[in-house]
Amino acid sequence: MKCPGRNGASWKPEDVFELECPGCGIRVEFFKDDFWRECPACGRLVKNPDLNRGCAQWCPAAEQCLMKPRDDD
Repeated sequence: MKCPGRNGASWKPEDVFELECPGCGIRVEFFKDDFWRECPACGRLVKNPDLNRGCAQWCPAAEQCLMKPRDDD
């Protein structure tokens, strides 16, 4: 099953943005569906504060989709 929320054809320019890494301060590029991104400079996981995963309430693949690879908070 393909996730309809990951279809980039319907995205707007603001669906791609940058956040500052809290570890080293460089800008990390995010796509709207990224739960987190790894900072290319220091390796810290940077969370997407605007992520809305309301689909996790009904999607059968939610556990695999939202699983965090490691705890770097």
